[in-house]
Amino acid sequence: MEVIIAICGISVPLSMLVSSSVDWYLIRSFREGVIGAPACQPHVAGSDASVSHLKYWVMNRLVCEFIVWIAVAIGIGYLSSLVENATSDPTSKATFNLLGFIGIAAWSIRELAKLPTAVEFVRFPSVGIGQHVTGRNPDCDMISGYVHDVALVPGVQLIEAPVGNPAKDFSLPKRSVPLRQRDTLEDATATAPHPHRCASHCEFWIPACEVGLRSPAGAAPAPAD
Repeated sequence: MEVIIAICGISVPLSMLVSSSVDWYLIRSFREGVIGAPACQPHVAGSDASVSHLKYWVMNRLVCEFIVWIAVAIGIGYLSSLVENATSDPTSKATFNLLGFIGIAAWSIRELAKLPTAVEFVRFPSVGIGQHVTGRNPDCDMISGYVHDVALVPGVQLIEAPVGNPAKDFSLPKRSVPLRQRDTLEDATATAPHPHRCASHCEFWIPACEVGLRSPAGAAPAPAD
């Protein structure tokens, strides 16, 4: 049992590390133009590759959350059994046993509620990284923006204009479309702001210090709006 607990204890930080590595070195490399053209360019945004990368991003988060759920649930059960075995009073044993069950049930309900919508999004992705879209946030308000990030919560995260990383409105629920409301996401390329900038310059997706590495040789920076 100690071996199982040790594996669970290691799997939580390890899964987070692997998930972060996938984010930084695979997904974000595609989004920011390290691999191929930046995702905000019209011929990339909304393409099959753009949609696939967003799907893989959700899948990556889904696997990480699933591993953490299992590890924490086992940990709660193990701690509950340790405390239960430390007392000989029947009432205390029953109480700690009940508390362990409630803890596992509450944690499972909280985590498992995220997974079905994530699986559905992975099976049927409808938008891609860098694409300008419309959708409804958790308050059912219509919002629009560029697809910049995705998580099981708050969902597909939009920014109003590509302005660098991190964006000011990054990861705000009111600027995100929950995965359970994926059906409200629609392409809005025709109304995308700054089409002239997205056509040739995408340095606003990456840190300012890296602009020179991404811009064409001798190209002037995009004019400020």
